[in-house]
Amino acid sequence: MSPVLELERQTALATYSTGVRDLHDLLFNALQAIIELDQLLNQFQPIYSGRLRVMWFSFKASTKHYPYEREPLMVQWNYSYHASRWRAKRVPLSGLLRFQNTTDAFAHHAASARLVLENLRSLILLYHRARRLLTQLQVSPGDWHDKGMSLIEQTHAQMRKFVLELDRQTLSSVPL
Repeated sequence: MSPVLELERQTALATYSTGVRDLHDLLFNALQAIIELDQLLNQFQPIYSGRLRVMWFSFKASTKHYPYEREPLMVQWNYSYHASRWRAKRVPLSGLLRFQNTTDAFAHHAASARLVLENLRSLILLYHRARRLLTQLQVSPGDWHDKGMSLIEQTHAQMRKFVLELDRQTLSSVPL
């Protein structure tokens, strides 16, 4: 490989690997902040129906998710007296603040809980965006990679044949 191409290859590798590393760090720092804010939100809200929390949903391993990956989603917990158990209802991020309970026992820390919810919404959206970018990068090259490598190998084989043919023509045209 030519030195210029090798230098370009190393520069591209450094640039892209730094970008992926930064995206990876952003993803996991956002997850850490989400966990910390959820713990704070837990302290700001009483244990009554209507409290908002982060719930972690896991996925089966696939091309889009690594094994045991979990995704943070906002839920509102409500106690069902008929079933005598707590139930979580998923809350859309777009209307998260509308689901905040600010009455009775929730009123004391409502302003603080609102700030935490705003930050949670921003961080979860940031997480989803970073995750989507990483998912696009992790897609296995699959079939097109194999076809591309095959094409490159065919091209190299043809180039070798052309070089041999040119060498033969050069040798046959040289006077003895």
